[in-house]
Amino acid sequence: MRAADGGGPWFSPSGRLLAALCADPPAAACVLDAATGEHRARVPLPGGGVLWGWFNEDHLVGFHDGQADILDLTGRRARLLAEIRAPADDWLVHFTGTG
Repeated sequence: MRAADGGGPWFSPSGRLLAALCADPPAAACVLDAATGEHRARVPLPGGGVLWGWFNEDHLVGFHDGQADILDLTGRRARLLAEIRAPADDWLVHFTGTG
């Protein structure tokens, strides 16, 4: 595994799981048990997307082609979080969790 670019919440909200980019292609996030290191899931990142971090205990946020998507731990898109139609130099997104 390797760290994703930039900073982010790589531990799940409970702290029980850790997500980072998998070491081998294709682009995917590997989810591990933080206590044991046991592999829990491999989440494909659509379209060569990037991992932004956790949405909640069961979902990650991935970004590709101007869309931030909430992905379940199988890689299925649960819903659209944000759609950004501006050049990358023109925006910066921040989101925070609660609880």
